[in-house]
Amino acid sequence: MSSSCKYRLYLNQLLETLNERCIKINRDTVNPETPWGFPSSPIHIAELPSGVRFAFLARHGDSHQHSPSEVPVRANIAALKHIGVQAIVAFSAVGSLREEIAPGDFVIPSG
Repeated sequence: MSSSCKYRLYLNQLLETLNERCIKINRDTVNPETPWGFPSSPIHIAELPSGVRFAFLARHGDSHQHSPSEVPVRANIAALKHIGVQAIVAFSAVGSLREEIAPGDFVIPSG
């Protein structure tokens, strides 16, 4: 499986998992061009049952093609601003010391 397919699979699994947990998935995807070019990946938009919308942007690209120094930060911020994003929450993969959490697992904390 190519790296690109692997990351798309992870994104699809994430969207399906969120959908199973009562988050309505709006399958809209946008890719706005900015004065700094396109963002590092298309932006996927979802909506919580409460009506709150959120956007997901793969900072290093759908196939993780951008190294940290190559991430088009200005284009990413401008694209998110263009679609109306008001706050950004960024997270990273740092690993786990728990054996039951394997590499590639996506964990959503509860409570």
